[in-house]
Amino acid sequence: VYYSTVLQLDATNPLTYAGLGDAFLGLEKPEQAVTAYTNSLRYDSSHAPAYLHRGDARLALGEHAEAAKDFARALHFTPQNLDAHLRLSQLHSSCPTASLRNGAQAL
Repeated sequence: VYYSTVLQLDATNPLTYAGLGDAFLGLEKPEQAVTAYTNSLRYDSSHAPAYLHRGDARLALGEHAEAAKDFARALHFTPQNLDAHLRLSQLHSSCPTASLRNGAQAL
C-alpha cells in the first residue's frame, strides 16, 4: 500500500521502485522484483544496488546469464562492491549453466 501511494505521488523515483523490488524479493516474488528493479533502472541506469538485487531475483528465477550481467553491471558502477564480487564469483564457480562456469574467473 505504501509503495503504491508513493508511486502515485512520484512515479519516476528510482529509489521507490528499488524499495518495491526489495519488498517483492523478501516476499519471494522474484518476477515482480525483476520488474520493479527494471523500472528503477529506467529512471537511474547507474543505480548499482538495483542491478545487484535484480541479479538476485534473476538467480531465483534460474536466469543465470542475466544474473551474471546484472552483477557485472553493478561492479561497473561500484568496482569495490564486495557483494557483487561474491555473487559473481559464486555464479562462476557453481553455476548449473556450464557455459557460465569458470573456476579461474571465480578466483
